[in-house]
Amino acid sequence: MTDPSPSPEDAATALARRPTTGGSLVPTGSDPRRYATVEGTVPLAPEEAVETVRSRIERALGIRGHRQGPRAASSIDERRRVTVHVSAEPEGEGAAVRVDVDVSQARAFRLLLVTVTIVSTLLLAGMAYLITPWLLVAAAVDAAVMGALIAHGRNLERAAVREAYVEANRALEAAASTPALPAGNAASD
Repeated sequence: MTDPSPSPEDAATALARRPTTGGSLVPTGSDPRRYATVEGTVPLAPEEAVETVRSRIERALGIRGHRQGPRAASSIDERRRVTVHVSAEPEGEGAAVRVDVDVSQARAFRLLLVTVTIVSTLLLAGMAYLITPWLLVAAAVDAAVMGALIAHGRNLERAAVREAYVEANRALEAAASTPALPAGNAASD
């Protein structure tokens, strides 16, 4: 009876070919604007890796973006105010790709909504003090409606981050499964 388990050499080869993706859905310590990060190694040149991962993410999320030089690109989800940054650096015969999800636009918009809510509620409460107490009802309605808008914006931001994180993982796995570069075509920087 033959042993069905692979030899140590086969296991090492399979492990080396497996995509090394990893990431987190928590704010990174170095840059608080980056909320989710996915990193992986793919057997493509850095320029090709950025384009492959960016195009897959854009297609899956229905967003558009642009290059930020030969080894970086950004895609913007204007509806949910989230930006996906893709960058790559040469690593061995492939590229180390990093995908960051930037939520700074969404946070700035949410802060603007909070400021507008506070100012409008205080203004209506002050007018109620001077004119009629019925304006307190308007202040309460204003605070409730704006609070609901703020909560909805936060939910959209969280959904965008989760979706971008999942699609970045899928894009890296798909790019990692592409054939390796032919010898001599690896970027040497």
